[in-house]
Amino acid sequence: NTQLRRSTPTLELSVATAMAEADLQLTAVVKDGTALGKLIPAGSLSKEEGVEGIAGNWQIPGVAEPIELTKKGMNVVSVQKPFGLQPIMGEI
Repeated sequence: NTQLRRSTPTLELSVATAMAEADLQLTAVVKDGTALGKLIPAGSLSKEEGVEGIAGNWQIPGVAEPIELTKKGMNVVSVQKPFGLQPIMGEI
C-alpha cells in the first residue's frame, strides 16, 4: 500500500508583492463608499486634527520601509510607489 503525496510549496507574499500582482490599477480616488461619519468611532480625532496628522512617515504592515505621505490641498499621495509601482492615493 503505497501512498502518494503531492508536495505543495509554501507561497509567502508580502503585501507589496500581492498588490503588485493585482489586475486593477486605480488612477483616481473612488468616492462611492460608506460615509466616514458612519465608520469613525466616538472619541476619535476631529477632522482638523486628523488632517494635520496625515502628512509624514507611516509604517505599513508587510512593507519594509516607511511610506511618506504628502498633502497638497485635499489630495494625499505617497512619495514612494509601494504597490505595483503605484502611489498610495487619498482625498480629504
